[in-house]
Amino acid sequence: MERDIILKNPFRIKEIKVSVGVAEKHYAEESTIEAIVDSLPEDKLEWKLLFKLARYLGLRMPSEIRELIIEDVDWGTNTITLKSPKTKRYGKGTRRVPIFVEIEVSVGVAEKDYVEEASIQATIDCLPADKLDWKLLFAFARYVGCRMPSEIEKLSWDDIDWEANTILIRSPKTGNRRVPTFSEIQSLLFKQASAVPDGTVYVFPKQRTHSNLATTAKKYVQKAEVEPWSEFWNSVRASRETDLMDSHGLRRACAWIGNSPSIAMKHYSLMRKSDYIDAGKVVQKSDAKSDGELPRNRAHGEEQKFEDPGILALCGSGKESSTPKEDKRSLGLLWHAGKLAIDSRLSFRKQFDLAERVYPVDTMTASLKQYHDSWLLIGLRGNGFASESHLKNYWTAPYLNAEERRAVI
Repeated sequence: MERDIILKNPFRIKEIKVSVGVAEKHYAEESTIEAIVDSLPEDKLEWKLLFKLARYLGLRMPSEIRELIIEDVDWGTNTITLKSPKTKRYGKGTRRVPIFVEIEVSVGVAEKDYVEEASIQATIDCLPADKLDWKLLFAFARYVGCRMPSEIEKLSWDDIDWEANTILIRSPKTGNRRVPTFSEIQSLLFKQASAVPDGTVYVFPKQRTHSNLATTAKKYVQKAEVEPWSEFWNSVRASRETDLMDSHGLRRACAWIGNSPSIAMKHYSLMRKSDYIDAGKVVQKSDAKSDGELPRNRAHGEEQKFEDPGILALCGSGKESSTPKEDKRSLGLLWHAGKLAIDSRLSFRKQFDLAERVYPVDTMTASLKQYHDSWLLIGLRGNGFASESHLKNYWTAPYLNAEERRAVI
């Protein structure tokens, strides 16, 4: 009888259903979530972030996202404070979780602004003389690109190598890295080193224990009557990496800032007003007759039309083309004829563009004889010395067959 009662117990049936339901959970691959995020349009940024928070932080949905506000994101300590209605009843209503690399690119990315050096310099100049440590802090943020405040908390005077002109940055997120003592911070760094009492360990003894650096720093920016920017420290850091990419290249910029090339290019490379102004000046210098017109053939004086596609092609590896050899041969002929020019190189691949947009406006067109002489000299330099037959085969000038090349030689 007792056994029959147990078998018919509705609570037992409920327990069985719960147990069966647990087994029906499926593992959600990261690639699946990333595919969904990539398929969402740019105006659905909040949904992109929602999917990433669910997958990489394991939030209870939707209860824990209802309580989440932007102030819960602490860029300085690289953490997010989560409020949970479920665990609150047990006295554990909040918990801190790291901003994992998978989601850090989604939080506040669209809000970064390029911070001009003039804005930081105006703020530094407005600070009183007894705020030398704050002057140096602003300089470090803009010209070293430190993560604030995590990377200045442990910065000591022993980390500065005056002879090697380097600074050791201790990052709790990515580990240690060495950066140059950039010229923009040298003067303030020397002054601060001379002003601190003997035995001082840390470069920023007051700021390293400051409860909220950003709030105080924003007040100094306002006093300097500088237009404020969003994502205060993160925008300053991204601005520095943008400058370093232009002046020292991506490899050095990533090594000094402390992130990967993919993160740097996708989320720290900002567009500046000067980028558009400089591009406009380049366009104004061009005196091309029309967008679809090419310069005259330097060898034969012919004039042809060609559709203007911007940067025309990359020639070398052949991965961008289904017929790489044919493409390479065609581009080479157009380059020999003066219709195209090599704009730059990407690794070992030549990047071609219209000649009129590469060569200076006042470039003189070479005569046919000068053209032939130039290529003969290039062939001789490449060989050191060569016979007539070898040079004839080495020289690949277009429009000339073997007999014509022999005649020129």
